[in-house]
Amino acid sequence: MRAEVFILNKKAVTAAIAVLAVVCVFTFLVLGGVIKLNPKEPESDSENGGYDTSAYLSDVKYQSETGDKIYLPTFIDGIYYTADTMGNVKFYDFNTENDTFTERAADGTYDVSVKMSEQNIKAKVSYIKADGKTAGYGLYTPTIAGDTDSIYRYVFFAVTDMPSGMGSSSNLLLLADSTENNFRNAEKLYGDQFSFNPEKGSAERIYSEANRYVGSDGTKRADYAVVTDYILKNELDNSLFISGRHYAEDEDKYDLMKAGGRGNNVDNVLVEENVVGRFVKATDDGILYLTENADKNVVLKKVDSDEAVKTFECKRDSIFVSGDYIFANNSVYSVNDDTTVELKGDFLANFKADMFACNGKTAFLRGYIDKTNPAIVIADMTTGECKYYVNDIFMSIVNPEILSDSTVMYTIVSGSDGSAFRYFVVK
Repeated sequence: MRAEVFILNKKAVTAAIAVLAVVCVFTFLVLGGVIKLNPKEPESDSENGGYDTSAYLSDVKYQSETGDKIYLPTFIDGIYYTADTMGNVKFYDFNTENDTFTERAADGTYDVSVKMSEQNIKAKVSYIKADGKTAGYGLYTPTIAGDTDSIYRYVFFAVTDMPSGMGSSSNLLLLADSTENNFRNAEKLYGDQFSFNPEKGSAERIYSEANRYVGSDGTKRADYAVVTDYILKNELDNSLFISGRHYAEDEDKYDLMKAGGRGNNVDNVLVEENVVGRFVKATDDGILYLTENADKNVVLKKVDSDEAVKTFECKRDSIFVSGDYIFANNSVYSVNDDTTVELKGDFLANFKADMFACNGKTAFLRGYIDKTNPAIVIADMTTGECKYYVNDIFMSIVNPEILSDSTVMYTIVSGSDGSAFRYFVVK
């Protein structure tokens, strides 16, 4: 099971990026269309407060050799992809018995062409079909496309099956993420959505952008109408999306919206304001979302209800969401029921998390003990018992994921330009 990781507000995002900047800050420089990472190499283990920095190796099931591939999950469970800065995409099966990736052939490619900010953006999308699902990925940069006057430096494309609330099931959903910082991230923020006809090769925009503002970089704002992998997974028939259009471009705040409306609302219906952490989930009993109450504490609410389903005694900068699970106050909460698991361990009193992943059986946390010691925590969600380890390399962790057997996989980024990767599977 894929665990999707969200960090909830602008301050938390800034803090997380600051941590990764020591090792793996995702500031991509796109020079002539070539994307490069610029992290600082992690320092070797130092004092680390007297912790045994090799103890984590006792729970490592597998660690790969360092290479130039970072494996990212597709829309299909158990299948991953890699993408390089020239748009070459490959697919892989993950074998849970030996924790290795095996390349599999793509089923084909789509030539996609869409209009974004009044420019024609073209890319080649490689795709696979498995388990009745479709997953495809491609990349646009001016260098790849041979463009000399594009205002876009980067657009990442994804193709998946059309959710029932967004369009005809005979077409595919074509998604575009124009934020280059997301290139190596498992979780993308898709600010443009199209109904793609694979037979004709044509694409039509799903959400109207009649009132879409131009951002500081000269392109139309990427936060105008956004869907995430998690929103798509829980879409049902609601045509939901989130939008930052009513906030300043750098606020990282969103409202919940759905397609439709007339007049000044020609391209949306405002459903609820101030969605915390981009968390929205459509269920058979209604739409759940995170927001703030009058005391600025985070609450889980149902659309069209004034009553909170759950109240978390913490502010938005100290709460993390992974799929259906929320981490706050050293406890993990399920949004599906009343399940609350309090994590156990004296070390938690001095531990501050900045990364969270959970699948209901296992929880993974990354953060710092005593502010200076990078640490990971692996928690049993049945008992709340925790194992924790300290090592400087944990500063460079990206994309933690809980696998189907509840082991944890994470990637360590290294190299002077952040182009070297090594993944670990931890039991």
